Amino acid sequence: MKRISMALASVGTALVLTVGLAGSSYASADGVFLYTTAGGDQETLDNPSLDRCYNRAGDGHAVNQTNRTALVFRRAGCVGSAERIRPKQHAFDITFESVEFPS
Repeated sequence: MKRISMALASVGTALVLTVGLAGSSYASADGVFLYTTAGGDQETLDNPSLDRCYNRAGDGHAVNQTNRTALVFRRAGCVGSAERIRPKQHAFDITFESVEFPS
């Protein structure tokens, strides 16, 4: 009987750890953030992680096709003032050095 209790306790602990770790994985914005570079190329961020700063330089057009608001910054490192691009919104004549998707 003691062995069965110990086995069940081990299984229960493993299950709690597995579910807990799966729930703590990094969240992301679902969708794609598209932008134009200074060279005229189109780049994308696919399912970008939330609360992570991406140092990506954009110059021209940006489209936020994610389910989260994008904050675009004129400086690298996501510092200074930011312009918001809401989900499914376009921004024209925009220049930025970094972008973040806050949770």
